[in-house]
Amino acid sequence: MINLNEIERYRENNRIEAKKALGGLPESIWETYSAFANTLGGIILLGVEEYKDHSLHTVDLPHPEEMVALFWNKINDARKASVNILSRSDVFIVESGGNHIICINVPRASRRERPVYINGHIEESYRRSGEGDYRCTKAEIESMLRDAEKETRDMRILPQVQMDGLDERTWLSFRSALVYAKPESQYELESDAELLVEIHGAKETGGSLSPTRAGLLMFFSEEQIHAIYQHYALVCDDREVHGNLYSFYEQMKERIQHLSMESDLRHAVLEAMLNCIVNADYEAGGPLSITFSPDEIRMENPGSFRIAFEQAVDGGNADPRNSAIAHMFNLIGEGSHTGSGIPGIWSTWRKHGLATPVLKQEFGKDRTVLILPLYKGEKEEVKETRLVKRAQTAFIIQYLTDNVHATAEELCEVMHVEEKTMQKLLSYLLQKEIITHDDSLCPIYRLRA
Repeated sequence: MINLNEIERYRENNRIEAKKALGGLPESIWETYSAFANTLGGIILLGVEEYKDHSLHTVDLPHPEEMVALFWNKINDARKASVNILSRSDVFIVESGGNHIICINVPRASRRERPVYINGHIEESYRRSGEGDYRCTKAEIESMLRDAEKETRDMRILPQVQMDGLDERTWLSFRSALVYAKPESQYELESDAELLVEIHGAKETGGSLSPTRAGLLMFFSEEQIHAIYQHYALVCDDREVHGNLYSFYEQMKERIQHLSMESDLRHAVLEAMLNCIVNADYEAGGPLSITFSPDEIRMENPGSFRIAFEQAVDGGNADPRNSAIAHMFNLIGEGSHTGSGIPGIWSTWRKHGLATPVLKQEFGKDRTVLILPLYKGEKEEVKETRLVKRAQTAFIIQYLTDNVHATAEELCEVMHVEEKTMQKLLSYLLQKEIITHDDSLCPIYRLRA
C-alpha cells in the first residue's frame, strides 16, 4: 500500500492509476478495474491529478460518499462489470494533503474469475502495461478462459486422435520408470490400455479408447501433437528439440545430471524444469525453452502464472495448468505435488549462497520466466562489486517505479555515477528484460510491464 500522506512522491505506473474525478465517477475507471484485475492488481486514486511533470497532487472531491455509493452500485451490476472482486475494505475515503480522496485497492482476480470484463462484452477485457490500460487480444482472452476451467484441459479426451500414434519408445520408458518407482504396484501386469486409462492418459468412449490431451502431449508422436497443438515447440539453448514432453523431460534430465554442481542443486533445477512443463499453456504461442549458460539457467514457458507470485514463493498452493501431466510425473517420483517446489528451489539457492532466483510474468506475450543464477561472490572484492551493482539496479527499478520513466542522463545525476557505468547498468536491465526504452537519440527508459 502506498503512503497516502506523501502522494506527491509517487507516479502513475503499472500498479497506480490517478483520476481527477471532479466531474463525477469517471467512465474510464472500469477499464482500469478490468486491467488491474487481469494483471497484477493495483490502486485507483480518485481525486488525484497528474501534472505535466507526472507528479501526483490531490484535489478535494466535493461528494466522495456519493461517488463511493455509485461505484458500489455499478460494480455489482453485471452489465457494467462481469464480477465484483472487491471487499468493503478495498474502497475507502481518506484525507491526503488536506483534501478528501477515494482509494480503490483492486487485487488480482483468481484464475476462475478471469477475464474480468466490462459492459457485458468479454471482448472488453483489459490488462495493464506501464501506466496505461490496453484491450486484451483474442489469444489473451482465450488463455484466461482456459485457465478458468475447473478441470484442467489436459484431462479432456481427443476422440479424433488414433491410438496408433502412441510413441512406443517413450511409452515403454515411462512404464519402466513407473514400475521402478512403485515396485509393489500392479502396474507391470496391466495392459497398455488399462495403464493409460489409470494414469489419465486415455479414456474409453463409445466402446473405443482415445487419448487425453495429457496422454497426447506426453507419449504421442510429434506429428500427432502438432495436429492438435499448432504452436507446440520445445527449445534447448536456442535449438529446437523434437519429440513429446516425456522425451524432452528425459533429454533435459540427462543434461541436468551432467551439470557441474551439487546434487541438491541439480535436483532443484530438475524440479524447476518440471514446473515449466506442467504449467505451460501449449495452446498459446511461443516455445517451452531452457537455456544453460555459465552465469544462469533460464526457463520459459507459454502461459502466465495461475496463482499470485507471493503464493507460489510461499508454497502450499499447487495449481498446475496441466494436472494430469503433473500426476504422471508424480507417479514416477518426479515433481512436487504439494506446491512446495518453488520454495524448495529458493531455499536450495540460499543454502549454497547463490543469487536469488528471479520469477516473472511477461504479459502481452503471456509467458512465465524463471532465472536461476549460478554465481556467488567467493572473494570479498567480487562480492562487494556485485552488492554495489545489485543496489544500483534496485535503485533504478525503484526510481522508475516512482517516476514512470527517466533518461540515462537523469539517472546519472540522481545516482551520482558516470555515464559509462550507467550504460552498463541499463544494458544489464535491458538484457534481463526488466526495463524497456524507445528508439530515440536520447532514449527514455521504463519498467517493462
